[in-house]
Amino acid sequence: MVESDLYNKCCDGYKLGMNAFDIISMSSGLDLRGLFETTSEKGRRREKRFSSEKSVGTVEAKVKEVAERLGFRVEVGKNGAIGLGKGKVGLVVEVFEIVSELLLVAIKVVDGAMEFDQLHWDDWRLGLEDVVLSWHHNE
Repeated sequence: MVESDLYNKCCDGYKLGMNAFDIISMSSGLDLRGLFETTSEKGRRREKRFSSEKSVGTVEAKVKEVAERLGFRVEVGKNGAIGLGKGKVGLVVEVFEIVSELLLVAIKVVDGAMEFDQLHWDDWRLGLEDVVLSWHHNE
């Protein structure tokens, strides 16, 4: 797929990738993200994360399948991030291999956080159920 307006809108100027700070913040006792990250209108995090034991290809295929079933436009960027859009909602999904056979998947809400939480989150959670090992920072 070719990068287009959807992907550029979602990812332009948005930090992609993971660093040691991101990995450390997965421990609830060491999570300092609240000091640095912005949150949505109701104070909810603009990101949902889960771990998976499936392959990168399997997780990416499942994300695309769920997105299309829920009516989201799907675009893949040069760096492998998946841009998703529907109405006012813009998402970026990134898959990181932490160690062999363990992935961390970040679903970043870049536009329409309130609409995503109210209208789409439950459908996404159920749709991804078979590739999720554990949800992190779940509300």
